[in-house]
Parts: sequence; structure tokens; C-alpha cells
Amino acid sequence: FPVTIPTPSLFFSLEMSKEDLFVKWIADTLSIDSRYIASGRLAPEQTQDIERVVTTLQKLPMYVIDNGKITLYKIVKEIREHVIQNGVRVVFLDYIQIVNHNPTGNSNSDLGEVAETLKALAKELNITIVALSQLNRNGQGLDSIRDSGEIAQVADVVFLLNPDDTNTEVRNVEVNFLKNRFGPIGTTSILFCGPYQRFRGMSV
Repeated sequence: FPVTIPTPSLFFSLEMSKEDLFVKWIADTLSIDSRYIASGRLAPEQTQDIERVVTTLQKLPMYVIDNGKITLYKIVKEIREHVIQNGVRVVFLDYIQIVNHNPTGNSNSDLGEVAETLKALAKELNITIVALSQLNRNGQGLDSIRDSGEIAQVADVVFLLNPDDTNTEVRNVEVNFLKNRFGPIGTTSILFCGPYQRFRGMSV
């Protein structure tokens, strides 16, 4: 089971534990139902495979911080340190609305400051920062970003994942590029395989 070495990356998981993330990565790598991994319903050979994958994953240049109370100041500090010490080039933030930063108490204003701070940091360090967001289901287009404030204006690329309503293990997901400073906008589709926590192209 080859594992492709990724670009050095840092993942802020503000809602999910590191262990839960590993379950998803293992499920994708080994094509084992994530529910079986989480519950321990595994054959002996699957357990051995998982142990090998965990060892491999731990050696990869992927760094996870699973602190739901981390402040914006600490996020910036961690990003700087990981870029300098570990050569991190991509940062993921899951998700922007629960970053611990509310100096004004106004959601739009505070989220705008988070977005602006991350954008300035990305430009300064020449890295990519991907911030996940909650949705406002009553909104349309860029207004579908919850408490959007200045987020949509600050971001270089904004895309919306919209899964279909079928209650099946493999679901079609519409990817709607709402903003793209580097290319075209438009809509495409991918498939999400729930048991393996895997996205793949429609033709695969």
C-alpha cells in the first residue's frame, strides 16, 4: 500500500481529534471501512496493515494540532514555527468560524480579522492556507459563507462542496468554484465514498 509523500503540511483540527483524523487517513489508504476501524471490528491481517500504515503516517511531514481553544495569535505563532523548522508549505484550518478570536463580539468583524491575518501571513511566508468554513444555508453564492464578513473578499479562491441528498455510501458532490483569482469559475462534480472517507474523480 504505497503512501505518497505529501508537501510538508500543517493541519489545525479545531473540532476533530488527531485520532479521528488518523482513522480517516487509514481508511483511505487501506480501503477499510472507517466504521470498522473506529469500532475495532477488524481481522488480524487488517490490524497488522493498520499498524504499518500508522508507522508510515507518523514519519510523513504532516503535523496536526487538535486544540479547539487555540487562539488566532497561537495559530500564527505555530504556522511561523512550522514553516521555519519543518518547511511547511500548506496549512489547513478546520474550521474558520471556531477560531478563538472575538475581540469585538461581532462575528462578521472578528472573522474578517481572522481572514485578513491569515491572508497577510500566507503572502509574507509564501505559503498556501486553506480555511474550511461553515455554510449559511439561506445564502446564495459567496453569501453562503456563514458570517462571511470579509472572508469572501480576502480569499483568493472560494469553492463550495454540495453533496447530493441521497443517503448512499457513494455520493455525488458538486464542486462550485465561486471565486478564483487565478483562473476560471464554474461547476464540476466528484464522488465521495463514505466508508473510505475518500474523494475521487467521476471517471475513476
